[in-house]
Amino acid sequence: MKRIIPLILLVAAATADSFASAPPPRYDAFELLKTLRNSKTGISFPDEYKSFVSTIENAENRYNRGEVAEADQMFSLAILKGKLLLSYKVDEKQNSASIGQPAAKPVFTTLSSAGQIIPAAPTLQPELSPLPLPVDEASDDDFKETTASDRIIGGNGIYIAQKKETLRLVASKLGVRLRDLARMNRLKPDASLAANQKIRYNNRRIVPKAIRNGIVVNIPDRSLYLFRNGRVCAIYPVALGISKKKESTIWRTPVGKFQITDKKENPTWRIPPSIQKEMEENGEEVLETVPPGPKNPLGRYAMRTTLSGILIHSTTRPASINSYSSHGCIRVMPEHMEKLFREVSVPMNGEIIYQPVKVEVTEEGKVFLEVNNDSYEYVVDMPAEVNRLLKKHGATGKVSWEKVNRAVKEKTGIAMDVSLMEMPEN
Repeated sequence: MKRIIPLILLVAAATADSFASAPPPRYDAFELLKTLRNSKTGISFPDEYKSFVSTIENAENRYNRGEVAEADQMFSLAILKGKLLLSYKVDEKQNSASIGQPAAKPVFTTLSSAGQIIPAAPTLQPELSPLPLPVDEASDDDFKETTASDRIIGGNGIYIAQKKETLRLVASKLGVRLRDLARMNRLKPDASLAANQKIRYNNRRIVPKAIRNGIVVNIPDRSLYLFRNGRVCAIYPVALGISKKKESTIWRTPVGKFQITDKKENPTWRIPPSIQKEMEENGEEVLETVPPGPKNPLGRYAMRTTLSGILIHSTTRPASINSYSSHGCIRVMPEHMEKLFREVSVPMNGEIIYQPVKVEVTEEGKVFLEVNNDSYEYVVDMPAEVNRLLKKHGATGKVSWEKVNRAVKEKTGIAMDVSLMEMPEN
């Protein structure tokens, strides 16, 4: 039997001189990645293949940060690993290595205390800790995107602040996390903005469910999707029911199908008994109705649904949008609600769903993963849910597990490209 030299020994034998004398290796490394991805070697030698891919990812991160010399060394290292992998012989009949290497194990089985998905099979440790490219160092040119799929909406953009706006209010309008927006723009979360100030953002989302005509509200991403002829024609960030359970009352927004049965401009709020009880417990004046006007929490527009006590309405608290702060109703930003009110007819079908994890594979083969917080704690095992959806879309062999780990850990609610890297265009 032919003796195979372990990868780690080959790595140790590589010298600085061999790196220095090599031609620019980035292209060759990505060509090897393409070759190995289309071969059976990666299946037969999963540990070595993952180590090879990790080295390329680390090298690309350094290249993007401008550390060209260090990146070239890591690309050269990846080439050594890739060529060694290509030299391994695979038994085509058994689809396994000729040296008796076991078949690939499940991609992941558990979640560590740090929130990372743990691979079932051990891998060689990357030579350098991977660091994501800092989003707050992007230029305006980096925020020009093209649509990758009909199911992927939003994306990188520039928001022009209006007079007296705060960063919190802009985050609510855009449907993004305040801390992410602050970090991206190097601002404090409580920052006030100057008129015409440029605010960079990323609100890329995956459409959770498509219907012919009507409304879909997805609780975990706090978004309302309006469909016309099978396509999303509008998406609005919303506020939903308080996530934490109280002893006396649960204010969570319910899931289920509904119809819009009525629309009111300048509505009167008829306060439900449960909220009247809460007013009494809080020592507030107990009211039965609130007339139209600036003190009416429903704002200028409200739509009644067939779900008991659930309205879709405007709000006098726009900064509460994109949060869990209502008594179960669906709050919409005032300017958004005015548009939605005009678009909705009576009756109109709708559905409230709970889908914290979403996956989309584009026609080009890119894999996007969106992970939101499980705020209502309806998902028993988040890593298992991620794995299930990747398998459902046939994407487990097309992703970088380092990127998947990051998405699961951070739960940004942004659709992230978790694809294995392709050769960059010249």
